[in-house]
Amino acid sequence: GLVFVLETNPMHNGVPLEVHQQDCPSDLRNMFEAVLARNEIIPWHRIQPFQDVSLRLIGEQILKTIHSERKSVGDAIFIPREVTRKPMPNLTLSHGYEYHVYICTQNEGAAEVLEGLQQLLADVGPKRKSSMDQTICVSKLESTVFLERISSRPIGRKRPAKSYQLLATSDPSEMESACHFLVYLNDSTHTSGSKSDLLHTQIKQALDCGMHLVLVHETREYKGGLSFNEILDASPPSLSRKPGGLYDELAVE
Repeated sequence: GLVFVLETNPMHNGVPLEVHQQDCPSDLRNMFEAVLARNEIIPWHRIQPFQDVSLRLIGEQILKTIHSERKSVGDAIFIPREVTRKPMPNLTLSHGYEYHVYICTQNEGAAEVLEGLQQLLADVGPKRKSSMDQTICVSKLESTVFLERISSRPIGRKRPAKSYQLLATSDPSEMESACHFLVYLNDSTHTSGSKSDLLHTQIKQALDCGMHLVLVHETREYKGGLSFNEILDASPPSLSRKPGGLYDELAVE
């Protein structure tokens, strides 16, 4: 049997799936389209939490080939450290904070990321399954990594958040009432003129007051995805310094 693995990193010659569809030889097109229709093309990631899922999915495909009579291998293979096997973090607000997340309205794409996270919590909540369906593993994994990031920094006495609701604000006057500042990184983050200037000003304000920043790195080309090096090159020097700059922590892809 064949296992199709899609390279996602342009630095390793990764190209969008659409390019492979266009370039696929005619004698292999029917097979390729069938695999695509069954959603059996596995994205390959190199950052550990994402790579763990890629490895598990590859293992599952191999087991399906060996045990072809089984329709699903379920939890027959798993990686103990995989973040998707951990319970959904219980979102609690640190004492003195009113919101989990702040987003800048001039950071195009941040609101979409936030909406996806809020929808995940609304759909899944605390009873999330320990193993994810392959068709949605990447988006759920990204969300879980993000939620772990923002739930792992307690400050002072905690009070319960309302259910599993992710509380957010985009009001600059309330920025310091949020535990975390979400920054979405793509080709327009640092190159949008006055919009980027305002975003940079708010990021500097957040850094000056010691606010925790969570970076979300867009890798999809049709959403303006760039390599991380390209994003770094476009960043103003005042934000790319280390330590104490925007990139002190690894971005979530």
